[in-house]
Amino acid sequence: MRPTLLLTALFFNFFFLHVQQSLANEVPIAFEDTTITRLKKQLNEHPELDTTRAKILSHIANEYCRPRVFDLINSKKYAEKSLSLSRELDFNIGMATSYKILGTIASHEGDLDGARFFYNKALTIFEKENRPLQVAGILYNIGLNYESIEDYTNAKPYYSRVLEIYREEDHPFGIARTQGALGFAILIELQDTTLAQHYFLEGMKCAKENDLDDLLQILSLDYVTTLDPISDSKKIIEIYKGAGVSYANKINSNYHLWTIYYNIHANYFINSDYENALIYAKKALSIAKELEEETFIMDSHKLMQDVYFEMGNYRIAYDHLRFKDSVEAIVINQETQNNIAELEIQYETEKKERENELLKKKNIIEKQKATLNKRLLTGVTVFSVLLLLIFWLWFMRYREKKRSKELKATLHMEQLNKQIDILQASVNERTETPQIVPQAEIQLDELNDLLSTPLSEREFEVLKELKQGFTNQQIADKLFVSINTVKTHLLKIYVKLDVKNRVQAIKKIS
Repeated sequence: MRPTLLLTALFFNFFFLHVQQSLANEVPIAFEDTTITRLKKQLNEHPELDTTRAKILSHIANEYCRPRVFDLINSKKYAEKSLSLSRELDFNIGMATSYKILGTIASHEGDLDGARFFYNKALTIFEKENRPLQVAGILYNIGLNYESIEDYTNAKPYYSRVLEIYREEDHPFGIARTQGALGFAILIELQDTTLAQHYFLEGMKCAKENDLDDLLQILSLDYVTTLDPISDSKKIIEIYKGAGVSYANKINSNYHLWTIYYNIHANYFINSDYENALIYAKKALSIAKELEEETFIMDSHKLMQDVYFEMGNYRIAYDHLRFKDSVEAIVINQETQNNIAELEIQYETEKKERENELLKKKNIIEKQKATLNKRLLTGVTVFSVLLLLIFWLWFMRYREKKRSKELKATLHMEQLNKQIDILQASVNERTETPQIVPQAEIQLDELNDLLSTPLSEREFEVLKELKQGFTNQQIADKLFVSINTVKTHLLKIYVKLDVKNRVQAIKKIS
């Protein structure tokens, strides 16, 4: 593409993007029916949590997002409030509108992925609610999103879908605007000036038929970029002088006006019309001085230098060259100072970032130390508790053993006491045994005659020894038998004599 026309195309597209964003809701850029103050008053007068309040919140968010205010922080705050209330009320249109505003905010913030995320959410709801114009607006915004990063390949399909919807809905403004966007996308992506011209002319025709003067001027300026500066010079100059100057004055932009004068000069200069080129070079210089923009002033002096040089007035051309160089030196000096200032700011920023990093690392180390100390304290506490638990278990076991020993000792003492009692009883028994007075020796046959069950000879022998007062052991020793045998004989003797102990036995046989 020709350099001059490419510069023009990009410049006008910047302003066209501004208009497109403002008109995404199918409302002309000049339309301002409400203000934030009035909307906030309405909000205070309507405390009910209903769909009306959700709409007011979204209107406030939209107003904050407009170029004349452009307060994205407040815009996001009210959009999120509207979204939250719309969700509570299950108000689909309110949710979609809030998502759309949040998408626009994300786009302004440079978060294009986030913008497409919100746009797609809004798109889903609007399609479900059968709102074609709102769907077209969302699709158009997604196209602008891609166009802002010069991705015209992805932008073009969205514009094509938007154009279809607007044609179905017979929406003149949307049709003209979208044709202009498609023309520009084709011009930049495909370099196809013929096809681009077709879309620009169709858009211009639609805008003219429907008295959309602002849009007609923008489309005319985009259309200029497709024309040949030699063969179509008069047409280009005519459009710049008409639509270009008119639009620049309407939006009160001297930057825009300087660009118009610059391009009019360029077309006159290319066609060797130096007198008219000089007129617009002077106008450009005058505007540049009003703007106090060194770069514009420098470029304007360059225009003057070129024109005077071609006209043969070398002295004046040299004067403008000196002016240009002096301004350029100022610009370079300012750029140098700006670079130094930026480097200083960058240094201070990096210094603060490093200090913050060191502080973060210090905080991390302190936290790690605190965590370590806490773990150490916990470990010591757990160890102490375990130690106390072990000591307690040992003490309980020791006490249990001690109790066991004491119990065994008690049982042993009881056993000894029982044995003592038995011995004592035995002693008492012996003590109670009367002295045997010598009597005539009893005969076995005589005794058996008196008993129902006779005694044996061995039992009789044991009985005689018993009568003499011998103990069981003494009887066993004398008879050369075991003590158990003696006891067995005694039991049989007691049964046969019908007595219970030795004292009764001795008495009976006596």
